[in-house]
Amino acid sequence: MYTSGQTVIYGANGVCVIEGVTVRKIGSVSMEYYVLKPLGAVGSTVYVPTQNEKLVGRIRRVKSAGEVRALLASLGSNELEWIGDDIRRNEVFREMIARGDCGELMALVRLLHAQERRLLARGRRLHLADDRILREAEKMAVEEVAAALGTDRGEALSLILRDIEVPLRPTGAGFPLLFFSAGSAVKKARTLSKKFVFFSRRVFTNP
Repeated sequence: MYTSGQTVIYGANGVCVIEGVTVRKIGSVSMEYYVLKPLGAVGSTVYVPTQNEKLVGRIRRVKSAGEVRALLASLGSNELEWIGDDIRRNEVFREMIARGDCGELMALVRLLHAQERRLLARGRRLHLADDRILREAEKMAVEEVAAALGTDRGEALSLILRDIEVPLRPTGAGFPLLFFSAGSAVKKARTLSKKFVFFSRRVFTNP
């Protein structure tokens, strides 16, 4: 049972504050709902039926500061790999969004940001589906990190993206290749002579 004033995570809605419980009538049926206010969508309200175990099961507490710091410390040790098949990649990424695991979402954000910069270095952009996934994953991960650590979203994103090395601009063989370290804003120059290495971004819930 959740109580008024609790800060929780609710799926893609991200960090929400439970405003209370209300009873609403849909047709001839009266149902009890948790009333959630997403912090990232001012003016929005999400209603979750209290008797729907599946939907209520999607509500979880925000991770503690210690848990988030541990997740941040582990970033980079086991990066995700890019999936070349568009359909399969979208399925896998959507499953990660649906699970809403903070550690997975941070890894996904890192992967998509690196891919985005790799493509930009070639004058290309992320596929529309990948860009949508990036926006969703980034919103969910950044909001939870910011809430847990009591920081702003910009700082939270910097913590998630620390030490990612990605191309800053296209280069030619034998010329310096500039890299941007997303978390610390450090630029490095490297010369690659023969090969290029590019481092792999009011609602009712129906019962």
